[in-house]
Amino acid sequence: ISALISVTFSLEEHNDCILGDVDGDTKVSVMDATLIQMYKAQMSSLSDDQLKRADTDKDGKVSIMDATQIQRFVAQLITEF
Repeated sequence: ISALISVTFSLEEHNDCILGDVDGDTKVSVMDATLIQMYKAQMSSLSDDQLKRADTDKDGKVSIMDATQIQRFVAQLITEF
């Protein structure tokens, strides 16, 4: 038995970029959440554009909550930021 599931995602474009697409590859993926986690652990840096795309809750700062939002999006628990 196989099932076909159709899901429509709503991604907000933020200044010519996709909110949540931290790495800029036009997709929101676990890699985007990982980049935020590495940034918060001071293992890497993010450019100003990446910081804007990473702020999924639009509170003006990048936090682990933003990474969690991306993970929830990828897991299809939410459909937009």
